[in-house]
Amino acid sequence: MMRRPGAKKEFEAEFGVGGEKEGTLVLTNRRIIFVTTNEKEDDLPEPYLLNPVANQPFFFSEVEDIDSIPTTQSNLFIQISSITSVTGSNPRLERPHLQVAWLDGHDSKSVMFIETLTGRSRKRNLSDWAPVVEKLKAGKLVLVPLPKAPSVETLEGKVLWVLGDMQEKGFFEIQGEVREQFKIEQELDSDDVEKACENLVSTGAITKQEDPSGDSFFHKRSPLGEDDLSG
Repeated sequence: MMRRPGAKKEFEAEFGVGGEKEGTLVLTNRRIIFVTTNEKEDDLPEPYLLNPVANQPFFFSEVEDIDSIPTTQSNLFIQISSITSVTGSNPRLERPHLQVAWLDGHDSKSVMFIETLTGRSRKRNLSDWAPVVEKLKAGKLVLVPLPKAPSVETLEGKVLWVLGDMQEKGFFEIQGEVREQFKIEQELDSDDVEKACENLVSTGAITKQEDPSGDSFFHKRSPLGEDDLSG
């Protein structure tokens, strides 16, 4: 996600004149949060024919724990209640974007968020955020209650944690991310990971999608229900 600052001078002074920043955009029932700090570095897989630059490192913002996002000038927090207008656009020759205007005290501010991760497989794009934000502001969006998350001391809790980015993942991807994120040295039993996923499905914490190939993919349920904006 890329953020372009609005035209207001006070906004530019706060976030840096003329700068475009990359980060992760998060929507809660109370705020829109743009996270540029708290970044992690990782390496892409080995390069292959369709991805010749895959050996280059990339940076991402870890946002699984909202409370851990630092309140700094590099991050942006917009209260839903302060928003005066929100518009989404998905031009054919441009990336989807979201324009947000809000009041900060007596000051009017605006920003444009531009989607950088796109693909034909995505069901929702950044432009689809606008009507959901409007529903939240008007109090017309009823959040779906979710089951209590299991402790991260359990395998189910670890699986749910790595699905916190709201992306579909298969057994082996989940297994690898659990080992990496929780620094587990020994191999995880695939049957145990599968059982943990199925247990979470049975509680309603995640959903399961069967691929035509026979593989299973899992996705963390969103409290937005049918308005889920994840890819």
